[in-house]
This record gives sequence, structure tokens and C-alpha cells, in this order.
Amino acid sequence: MRSTNTVQPGDIIAASRFGYEHVGIVAGVTVDGEPTVVSGSKKTGRVVEESLATFAAGGRVRRVGYPGTLPRHVVVAQARAQIGQPWALLNNCEHVATRAHGVEPRSGQLRAAVAAGIGVALAAWLRSPWNRAG
Repeated sequence: MRSTNTVQPGDIIAASRFGYEHVGIVAGVTVDGEPTVVSGSKKTGRVVEESLATFAAGGRVRRVGYPGTLPRHVVVAQARAQIGQPWALLNNCEHVATRAHGVEPRSGQLRAAVAAGIGVALAAWLRSPWNRAG
């Protein structure tokens, strides 16, 4: 796990996972000095606040950025207001993070996966007997 000395509350961070990145909002600091992170967790099925170590799950952590213009305390409050909401494809970790910043909820990873799925389906259709001139 990379040093998180440069992250501040409200920053979006990402933890590397196999084939994707898990995204969250730095929310605060525990008594032990470890950052806490709010994220939409597929593992728990809901939006949670957890320690950085739990969020990272052994993956490398990097700072993604600060996409909005809201004050940090507002971003953290908006992230925490989502705690307990169910995880869904349209309420995944990227949506939670962008929504907290007051920008349109979006998920680049979801868009990429949908585009790849459409490409695979199209390629399969083009090879199928149903696409042959008869």
C-alpha cells in the first residue's frame, strides 16, 4: 500500500483490485491515525465507512483527485450521508465518490465494461449463422 501522507479528507482514492479499481472518499482519521474511507462496497452490499486497510484489501492505493469545487467538509458530509445505501451497478463506488463531490454520478469502469460487453456481443453476432445471407 502506497503512503497516504498526501491524502486529505474529501480526496478520491482508488485501490487496485484484480481487473479494476475500488474507489472511495477519504472521510477522516481513526484514533490510530489511519484514514477512513467511504465507498460503495460490493462486498458488503452497501455504502460503508471503513479503515483504509479494509478498503485497500491489500491493493496499492493512489490518490485520484478532487473533481469538484465543494469544501472538503461538505464532500465528507455528503459521502457519509450515503452510508447504508445499497450497492448497485448504478450506485457503485465511483458513483458514490462523484456524487459526494456534487458532480454528476458517473462510472468510467462501468461504461468500459458495458462497451466491452457490447463489442463481444456484436462480434459473436457477426460470426453467428443468423447473420449469414441465406
